[in-house]
Amino acid sequence: MLLRFRVANVRSLRDEQELSFIEPEGESGVDGSANPVELAGGGTVGVFPLLAVFGANASGKSNVLSALGDMRHAVLNSYARWASYEGVPRHVFALNPKSEDEPSFFEVDIVIDSIRWTYGFELGADRVESEWLHSYPRGRRQEWLDRDASRTEVYRWPGGRVRDRSQLVRRTRPNALLLSTAGTDNHPQLSPLFHWFRRNLWS
Repeated sequence: MLLRFRVANVRSLRDEQELSFIEPEGESGVDGSANPVELAGGGTVGVFPLLAVFGANASGKSNVLSALGDMRHAVLNSYARWASYEGVPRHVFALNPKSEDEPSFFEVDIVIDSIRWTYGFELGADRVESEWLHSYPRGRRQEWLDRDASRTEVYRWPGGRVRDRSQLVRRTRPNALLLSTAGTDNHPQLSPLFHWFRRNLWS
């Protein structure tokens, strides 16, 4: 289940934009349109089953959905299909020449089997600049992955929760997402997140 999607420097979306299905605080149960979703750890969150995006013609409404498709494509295909690219295929904001030098940002908050996850990444022109994964199995954040291409130690694994880390790092190219590698290799812990993108988002 998708809770939030954030994006920046993609297509006609220059600054960070957020699409949220979460009921705002203080409005719980006001009109009954939000469905309560139980989370691991005992919490619940109100989630709207449907959203509408309004705006003038050519204001970028459809590009929000296209950006979701771009994120899905990167997760599912960057390991297998981007090997033929010298850099990273992406659609940056075209009306500012500086956008080509800035990363494209994608992040989702989702729920899989009552556990909330936050997963995101930044794509540069030549490589994946950063990638992160957080889980909330007991209502508190656990960091699983912290990737930063600007560091000497690109990959950090807080808590050591992910198995086969050295193999994942060895097989992941600079212009591929580690989640794409993990899903392609049927990694036991990370494949459910990979398959969420395959089953729940359409491009």
